[in-house]
Amino acid sequence: EDKYTAKIPGTYSFKVVSDQNPNIFKNLTIIVVQPVELIQWKAPGERPVVNIWVGDNAFTEIAKNVTVTPEDATNKTLAYYCDEAGAFDESGVAQKKGSFTVTVGAVVADPGLEPLSVTVNVKQPVESITAEPKEISVYVGDDVYSYILEKVNIEVLPETADDRSYTVRPVANDAISFPDFIASTEGIYTWEVVSDQNPEVTTNITVNVLT
Repeated sequence: EDKYTAKIPGTYSFKVVSDQNPNIFKNLTIIVVQPVELIQWKAPGERPVVNIWVGDNAFTEIAKNVTVTPEDATNKTLAYYCDEAGAFDESGVAQKKGSFTVTVGAVVADPGLEPLSVTVNVKQPVESITAEPKEISVYVGDDVYSYILEKVNIEVLPETADDRSYTVRPVANDAISFPDFIASTEGIYTWEVVSDQNPEVTTNITVNVLT
């Protein structure tokens, strides 16, 4: 008969008693929760957009940028949905390159909660660099940088990577022997090819400097 309206979250004990026989009753546990009433982007006025790489967790990145109201919601766990099959795994890790729409709701939500739509732009990172040949010979006075660009076949993979640019340079300990990239001293040195997008992806070239 709507005698009791839940007002404060918590766990409560109720007893349902027979009016005709008070010895007949049933104990009940009533759990009152405070649902999530609003999910909004932290930066008011900005379009909800997240930019990540394949292999990054989109759901974690989205969670960093949303606020959940009220502050005392019983369960603030967010729920994510993407209608693009295979874009993300169950935990939210991006599986492929593209632009996708992720709908964000809440596990314990007010019936009137409006889900938040977030655009997730997934870019493809560089995974490997190869250089052939791996060893070259030059003479003192040669421009080694230009020689490598001309004579060495450098391949950045995958071909779908968003930024396939790279830097060619002598390794730190050998740089002194190549002022302005010119070979100045006879010896065996190491140059490296480094991805501009992901500096952890490198390959080495052995440079024999002859007189």
